[in-house]
Amino acid sequence: MNCISKVIKELKTLSIDGVFSMDKIELWLMKYEEEYLKIRRIEDDKSTILLNGERVIFPAASEPSGKEGIYLFLYEAIEKLFQLHKRENYFKQEMAIYKAIENVPSEVIEWLIKNEELGAKDYINFLDEYFDYAPKAYGLNEKYHLKVYTSTFRDFPVFINRDDFKNTIQFIKTFNGIYSERLTEIKEYKLNK
Repeated sequence: MNCISKVIKELKTLSIDGVFSMDKIELWLMKYEEEYLKIRRIEDDKSTILLNGERVIFPAASEPSGKEGIYLFLYEAIEKLFQLHKRENYFKQEMAIYKAIENVPSEVIEWLIKNEELGAKDYINFLDEYFDYAPKAYGLNEKYHLKVYTSTFRDFPVFINRDDFKNTIQFIKTFNGIYSERLTEIKEYKLNK
């Protein structure tokens, strides 16, 4: 597992002025997926027992340690954001729909209901999770790019280009801006359907 340092150094080289694009992140994730799976299996095996002839994985009693643990947490944190990024085109389409209907209250309610699972559940903490950092600590004047957080990886900050999530951010801000104030209307609409 000596290659972990190399893998992490390679990740760092993919940034431009300390900011990563999702395109390069995707390539890095694909390139090192096998290494990740290999280490994950080793860590899972430490928490696996046979129960009635079946393998059962229990949550680890302790977090993986050393470079392997750091790599696992980093990879998983980046992978999580990558999975969230897969809806970027969907959010672009939804924002176009919203702009066309924003002055039609009943259609706005339908749009909110259609996107309720994403806006009120799946992405509810997105802005807090990826913009929760002190910009001055990184030599920045403002929170602009998304920051991947992992409690164990401290070699360098992993900032993701905000432009790669512009539709996601716009969707979340729009959805959050109107969802709570229309909650009563949403409940009434659902009752009458």
